[in-house]
Amino acid sequence: ELRGKLIEAAAEQDDILMEEYLGGKELSKEEIETGIRKGVLAMKMIPVLCGASFKNKAVQPLLDDRQIVTAGRQSSGSGTPAQSVRS
Repeated sequence: ELRGKLIEAAAEQDDILMEEYLGGKELSKEEIETGIRKGVLAMKMIPVLCGASFKNKAVQPLLDDRQIVTAGRQSSGSGTPAQSVRS
């Protein structure tokens, strides 16, 4: 149920993805990631990622997911990533 809500929210971020979703097509992993990325960059979606440093529980999936939502982000090349996002 929650996965379906996530896919629907990702599809809402792009007209083409929404048409495919409403047409009954199952979105690929890459299409879902693209929708999530667009939503995060537009500040319409906020990712919540969890992990623990104790025994490195879920740390690698957390880093992988962080890469998905920040991949392709345009940066001015100056300042820290936080400063680049705010500018």
